[in-house]
Parts: sequence; structure tokens; C-alpha cells
Amino acid sequence: MTTKIMTDGVFPDELLTTWLQHVRDLDVAHPGCHFSISAESGTLTTEDVQSALDAVEPPFPVLGEAQVLLLCRGRRVLWLLL
Repeated sequence: MTTKIMTDGVFPDELLTTWLQHVRDLDVAHPGCHFSISAESGTLTTEDVQSALDAVEPPFPVLGEAQVLLLCRGRRVLWLLL
């Protein structure tokens, strides 16, 4: 049995890495969990988002379990972590 949780949050850009680390810590502690994260920012660049993802320890798995898609649309960065 599983529960699907959807959270919509708005927080300062400087907390991005902290929030991603929180999700990753939960992911590591409970391997049966799966996270799909999407976000949109009008202030962060693709480099900012990549830096935040790179700062997470242990890193999000890149092959198989997780894929990161960064899209630039005008001044907005849309990104997904699947």
C-alpha cells in the first residue's frame, strides 16, 4: 500500500539546496520512496539549479532512478527531478 503526497511550496532561492538535501535524506533513509520533483523559478539560472543539485550528499542517482531535466523558457527555469 502506498500514499501519494503532493506538496506545493514557495520559499527563498537560498533554501533550494537545503530543501533538496531534506528530500534526499528521506530518500536515503527510506529506499522504497520515489520522488518526482518539479519547480519553476524566474530568478534562478540553470547553473544555479545544477549547483544546488550538485551540493546534495549523497548525490541523487543519475542513471536509472533519477533524471534531471532543466528547461530555460525566456527568463524562467523549469526543472524536473524524476
